[in-house]
Amino acid sequence: WGISESAYNVRDLHLTYQYTNFGIPDLGLKRGLGNDLVIAPYASFLAAMYEPEEAVANLRRLRALGAEGLYGFYEAVDFTESRLPEGKTEAVVKCYMAHHQGMSLVSIANIFRSGQMRNRFHASPSVQATELLLQERTPRNVGITKPSRESFEQHFIREEVEPSSRSYHTVNRPIPTTQILGNNEYSVMLTSAGSGYSRFRDVALNRWREDVTKDNWGNYCYVRDVNSGKVWSAAYQPTCEQPDSYEVTFADDRARFTRTDHGIGSNLEIFISPEHNVEIRKLVLHNISESTRELDLTSFYEVALASQAADVAHPAFSNLFVQTEFIPELNALVATRRPRSAKDKPAWLAQVIVTDRTVTTPLQYETDRSKFIG
Repeated sequence: WGISESAYNVRDLHLTYQYTNFGIPDLGLKRGLGNDLVIAPYASFLAAMYEPEEAVANLRRLRALGAEGLYGFYEAVDFTESRLPEGKTEAVVKCYMAHHQGMSLVSIANIFRSGQMRNRFHASPSVQATELLLQERTPRNVGITKPSRESFEQHFIREEVEPSSRSYHTVNRPIPTTQILGNNEYSVMLTSAGSGYSRFRDVALNRWREDVTKDNWGNYCYVRDVNSGKVWSAAYQPTCEQPDSYEVTFADDRARFTRTDHGIGSNLEIFISPEHNVEIRKLVLHNISESTRELDLTSFYEVALASQAADVAHPAFSNLFVQTEFIPELNALVATRRPRSAKDKPAWLAQVIVTDRTVTTPLQYETDRSKFIG
C-alpha cells in the first residue's frame, strides 16, 4: 500500500518515466482512480509518522519486490496490468526524484525527533499567519455521494497483437521499398536491396545519395568463397549477384535479408538498440552444401561524419578531415572528423566485429577507398 503522485511504468521518446497523480477511489474526487495501481515507497515514509510499524512492514514487502536501489527506494512499483511486461505482476519504476527522497528524509527526522521539522515549519511567521485555516472543521450537513465499487473497478483485456511486417522476394520494383529503424537519436534507412544510410541526429555517418535508379550507396557486407573465388553480398547490393533465393522482411524493430548462393544460406538482421546509439548487423551463414567451405566476410561503407548537405556539396573536401585508426585489442575500426573551427564538435564512429566461430585468418582492414574499390 501507499499511493500518491509519482512516476509510473510509461516512458516517452527520451526514455523518461512519465509522472501523474494517483489516489484511492473512495477518497478522491477524480474519476478513474481505480484504473491504476501504483505504489510509491515515499508514501509509506510519510505514513510512518502515524503508523510506524505498519509502514516499516510495508517497506520490507516493497524491498522484497526489488523496489530498493543503490540510493534508497526507487520511485514506485507499478501494478497496473495494462502497463506490465508479459508474464510480470509488477514493474519497478527505477528512477529517483529528489523531492520524494527529501520528503522521506524529513518524515524520518520527524519520527526520531518528535516532529521537530514540523514544529520548525509552523514556527515560520508566514505559516502562522494562515494557521487558523488548518483548524477549520469539516462541514457536517453536507451530502456525500459514495460511488459503488463497480463504478471504479476496471477489467483489463489483453489482446495479442502480432508485430506488423512486410516481405518481398524481389528488388525489381519501380521505386525501392524502404524501411526506417531508429531510436530517439540514431536512425537507419534501408531499401529492399540493402542500401541506405545511418544517421546520428543530423550527422550522416556513411555517404549516401538519393538515386532510385542505381540505389548503390550504403553499408554493405561481401561474402567470398575462398576456393572458387565467387563473390556475392549479404543483401542484393552492391554486387547485384542474382541469388538462388532472396527474401527481405521489414518488421517494426528490424530488417532481415535472407538469401541462398552457391550452397551457402545467409541471414542478415539489422536493428537499433532502443537505449544506446548502436546499430547492430547480425549475419548468420549456413553451409547447405555437402563440402567444407571457407568464406571471407568484408564490410564496406564510405565514412561521411558530416551533415548530408555538406557531404553532397563537397565530398572530396569533406574527406580531408576524416581520420581513421584500427584498435587491435577491440577489433574496432575508429573514424573521427577533425574540427574545422572552434565551434565544430568532434564526431566519432566505431565499427566492431564480433564472432563466436573460429577465425582462420587474421582480421584485415583497409581505409583507402581507392585501394579497395579502385
